[in-house]
Amino acid sequence: MGDTYSSSGMSEIADTIKSHTGGAFVYSVRISDDASKDREFTFLGDMNAMLAQVCDDLAKIPELQDGFNAIGFSQGGQFLRAYVQRCNKPRVKNLVTMGGQHMGVSNYPGCLGNNPVCRTVRALLELGAYNPAVQKRVVQAQYFRDTAQYDVYLRESIFQADINNERSQKNATYKENLLSLQHLVLYEFQDDITVVPRISSLFGEVVNGHVIPYNETDLYKEDWIGLKGLDDAGRLFLGVVPHAVHMQINLDWFKKNVIQQWFV
Repeated sequence: MGDTYSSSGMSEIADTIKSHTGGAFVYSVRISDDASKDREFTFLGDMNAMLAQVCDDLAKIPELQDGFNAIGFSQGGQFLRAYVQRCNKPRVKNLVTMGGQHMGVSNYPGCLGNNPVCRTVRALLELGAYNPAVQKRVVQAQYFRDTAQYDVYLRESIFQADINNERSQKNATYKENLLSLQHLVLYEFQDDITVVPRISSLFGEVVNGHVIPYNETDLYKEDWIGLKGLDDAGRLFLGVVPHAVHMQINLDWFKKNVIQQWFV
């Protein structure tokens, strides 16, 4: 959110992965090659349409055709998980997400500043997250999950309710594709105040003030997307980035706990 595929932070991450994997090919997902437009798409756009574009883009990259490891930062986490569930051609081997919002958010991450994009986001959100115009336009509304209005969420959510297979009609392909992963690796930032509730990064939720860990949710117990299957097979890993706020990543920690453990 608010980042671009070519920002200094993403470039540093890409360079670190290359240098510690013997020069592995690294592709940074983008919606536009224009960095300013790419940043705008992190706030405004239809995640389903953007995902369809990324599915097409990745299918055309020769270096990825035999499969690849993927890492999603913040909202990129559930975005790449949706790629696995809906497309997965070329296939993902190991999927790592850091500070993702897998069970949605109950509070909006802020759009900082008074630029036109942020003004538009704020004006649209005043209409309500489940207003159809907002759902189709504001990215953060598309993973807003209000357990106090769960029926409304199930009916109106155009992205999150679908990729979590929460509706009565289940998509068997979503489960099949997620189960094809070698590992699903989820990290929560220990001091995260951007993702609300923070436990969403680990597929947990908060209902009526009660924290429900991932393995006590209906999504897990009824195995709507394959999470329990991965866990039973020893292919689900949950971890915490210690003493870190949202997207505060120490590169030495990242080299040891992500690159070395999952990509080498």
